[in-house]
Amino acid sequence: MNVTVKTFAQLREITQEGSFTLTLPDNIVTMGDVITLLKSRSDKWAQALGANADSENTSEEGHENGSENGSKIVGKSAETDAGNNSSVLMARNQQLCDVNTHVESGDELAFFPPVTGG
Repeated sequence: MNVTVKTFAQLREITQEGSFTLTLPDNIVTMGDVITLLKSRSDKWAQALGANADSENTSEEGHENGSENGSKIVGKSAETDAGNNSSVLMARNQQLCDVNTHVESGDELAFFPPVTGG
C-alpha cells in the first residue's frame, strides 16, 4: 500500500523531506503505526516526531466522524514531544486525526506543528 507523506515547517527542516511516497507493509494500519515506521527511518525522523509521538492525546476536543466504515477520526490531534517540547499535529486526507486513525492506500498523511497566531 502506498501513501503520500508530507511534512511542513520545522518538521520539514528537521527531516529534510517535504513530500514523498511511502510504501507501507501490510502490518501498518493506523497513523500510530506510520509514526513508528517513520521514526525507525532515521534519527532525524525520531527527533521530528519525538519520543511520545505514537501515544494518544487524551484531550476531549476530538470527535469521531467516520467514513461509512467508521475508520476515520477527525478533529483530534496527537500531541508529541517534537524535540523542542512542541506539539506535532497530523492529518489524513486534510482532516486532523489521531494515532488510532486507519490509513488506506492512496492517503495523504501530513505532519506539522500547531498553528498559532493572533
